[in-house]
Amino acid sequence: MTNNKIVIVLLVFLIAGVVLIGSIGQSKNVDSSNIAQNNQNGINFDKVFNLPAMLRTPIWPTAPQTINSPTQTISPTKFPILTLTQAPTLGVTNFISPTLSVISPTIIVTLPPVSTFTYKNLTNPARVEVYDKNGQWLATFTNSSYTVTLYGPERTFSESSSPYSVKNSVWVRLLPNPFGGTVDVAWLTRALADRSNDIIATEFQYLVGAPAIKNSSGLKIAGDASYGPLIGGSRQEGSDFNDYLGVTWTYPDGTVDPPESQQIESLDCSGFQRMVLGYRNNIPISIDPKPGYFPRRSFQMYAYSPGNIIIADNGSQVTNFTSIMIGDLVFFDGSTNDGTQIDHVGMYLGKDLGGHYRFISSRKGADGPTIGDISGASILDGTGHYAKTFRGVRRL
Repeated sequence: MTNNKIVIVLLVFLIAGVVLIGSIGQSKNVDSSNIAQNNQNGINFDKVFNLPAMLRTPIWPTAPQTINSPTQTISPTKFPILTLTQAPTLGVTNFISPTLSVISPTIIVTLPPVSTFTYKNLTNPARVEVYDKNGQWLATFTNSSYTVTLYGPERTFSESSSPYSVKNSVWVRLLPNPFGGTVDVAWLTRALADRSNDIIATEFQYLVGAPAIKNSSGLKIAGDASYGPLIGGSRQEGSDFNDYLGVTWTYPDGTVDPPESQQIESLDCSGFQRMVLGYRNNIPISIDPKPGYFPRRSFQMYAYSPGNIIIADNGSQVTNFTSIMIGDLVFFDGSTNDGTQIDHVGMYLGKDLGGHYRFISSRKGADGPTIGDISGASILDGTGHYAKTFRGVRRL
């Protein structure tokens, strides 16, 4: 073979090699957005492409951007991301409702380092606010109260009978014991990462159209609740949490309370809060007022429950809302046949998208729990029935 032919052959092999290397490089140039999308579809690109950490994108569209180490990995059972699509409309984002499309990804939650927590002590009532190093509010602990409000992914709660939804980034959880003034950093770190149903989401498990939820023993513990039996054209009071459950309850003092057969799957206003805060979330409960216990009737709850009275009942309409926090119990003198005694209780949810202070409660006119405007607007401000009869606030 002549020298010219040898040179030509070598050039051909060289050009072919360059083309081959370029095609391999293109096949490995994977777009990170495609990786995130396909991860959502169940394809593990970390294993296929041995991706660097910067391209491993967690599937969590509503979560804040990651901050710093340490990083904790949690795997929730369900993570709903779509609202209800069948009537009645109970469109609750990030809440387990009927006909929700649900995905179950592994969520990477990056928590602020403990050393970056800063604390602010406040009064009236005595409480501690916690912030991260960038000044982002993370939590509020109130002395002598179980209730803690926490920063988390934004959620939207709505109901077809409510003209406005409630949208915020506040989650509500309960301490195992009333707050004593010192923040338990380990508890706070876990709570900030916890995406299981909080107090607010649990309240919504009893609205009209809510699906039945059973415990490990097969007992129905949540689902669409009535207010009480219809007798003489009116819904009757008296349905407590154990009536809804259909179980006999024995209290610490030995009092035995069997269920009323007509009140199965029913909750009156105070029974509703005892179900969520007591039975479901372990606030100690009693029939009659006892120190440290959550009693049966709304006027007793206001006066004798654990925690703090945030706004005292002076017999007139409450119009200053600056001290109210999401998760606080709100009390009303709604009936005219019992004098000035408190006779209705609900839970404050936050400002709705119309700028009103919206609450949830179980009531006769709606035949159960609602945030809607059936038989009176479920708002604390204005001139409606519940606004005019709003009397006090307690933080458990």
